[in-house]
Amino acid sequence: MIQELDIVVLTRDLATYSLKAGDIGAVVHCYA
Repeated sequence: MIQELDIVVLTRDLATYSLKAGDIGAVVHCYA
């Protein structure tokens, strides 16, 4: 399961947010 502060990589484009597959980011908050 993905947890806060995990590094993640997108596997598909999210054009609405100007994000592309391969973009890297960090999880800053998880909702249960």
